Amino acid sequence: MLLQMIPQFSALIAIFVLAQMLGLINSHLALILIYAGGQIPMNTYLMKGYLDAIPKDLDESARMDGAGHFRIFIQIIMPLAKPILAVVAINSFTGPLGDFIISSVIVRSPEMYTLPIGLYNLVSDKMGASYTTFAAGALLIAIPVALLFLVLKKTICIRPYTRRHKRIRGDLMKKWLLVTVVFFLSDGIRYSA
Repeated sequence: MLLQMIPQFSALIAIFVLAQMLGLINSHLALILIYAGGQIPMNTYLMKGYLDAIPKDLDESARMDGAGHFRIFIQIIMPLAKPILAVVAINSFTGPLGDFIISSVIVRSPEMYTLPIGLYNLVSDKMGASYTTFAAGALLIAIPVALLFLVLKKTICIRPYTRRHKRIRGDLMKKWLLVTVVFFLSDGIRYSA
């Protein structure tokens, strides 16, 4: 928990030196390892908090009915854990899409650039900035995130609601989706300044 207080940016030099020692500079494998390893602590913390909230009475009653550990996990715990699994999937998917700093340190050659670095290079030139291409690229980042959210939104919001609440919830989902798209568009603009 204490390590979560230290920003990832402060470990940048150590990450670079480690990647250089392993010969992983300018490779996508280094980025995959960094992103996967960086997501594990936060996702574990989220999952633990959610799974601790599931009552133990469900396990005990299933065990009294003759279910084993594996069956309890698959048929009782996993269906109840679908919302947090969806949140972890969204966080793990959107984290690398918005990362600029680590990928710009690890990746050096233009053919290996990630999408945020490429978008930054489109608008970093003062005279030759291509804002229309930048907007199209920012939309390319926002579309998969929006699609993933649309696929997983019913998993996240599984509580029963009345018809009025469904309409309100649908409006909130549309507003949240709009805010997400604007956030990703503005995230690329922030790095170009």
